[in-house]
Amino acid sequence: MPSDVNPIPHLKHRMADLVVKTAPGMKVTVRQLAHEFWFGTAISSGILSGNPASADKEKYLAVLKENFNSAVHENAMKWYSTERRRGEINYEEADACLQWCSNNGLRMRGHCVYWAVDQFAQDWVKKLGDQALRSAVEARAIDLLTHYRGKIDEFDVNNEMVHSVHE
Repeated sequence: MPSDVNPIPHLKHRMADLVVKTAPGMKVTVRQLAHEFWFGTAISSGILSGNPASADKEKYLAVLKENFNSAVHENAMKWYSTERRRGEINYEEADACLQWCSNNGLRMRGHCVYWAVDQFAQDWVKKLGDQALRSAVEARAIDLLTHYRGKIDEFDVNNEMVHSVHE
């Protein structure tokens, strides 16, 4: 079949040619050991820094490592987790997630730089005027991306920025 003809039209992405050169009549076995497609999950914020029961923690991390090749921070990187009080920045929980992923061969996606769920926005952020808020948003982006430069390749910048209000 010509290489430009896809035998399964709905599978037009994530396909590639494989060329194996060998002597005539040789038996060839091909086994895929890994893939480039990110298949991930969120890592519970407290699993690495909290005190879950040891057996639960071990099982959680084993399932994570067996079934996924990437992960995002559930809440550990969100602004309300890293800067509860203005100017007091703490990446300890998010760093622990990144370190575990790095040690276990999982790629990490930074989740998330900004999250607009009102009930989780810090009071100090809500009280800022326009210019102070702009400065705080810029400072957050610069600090977070500088901290993770070279460690995380991509980030969810805005997450859930529009919410409807039901009365």
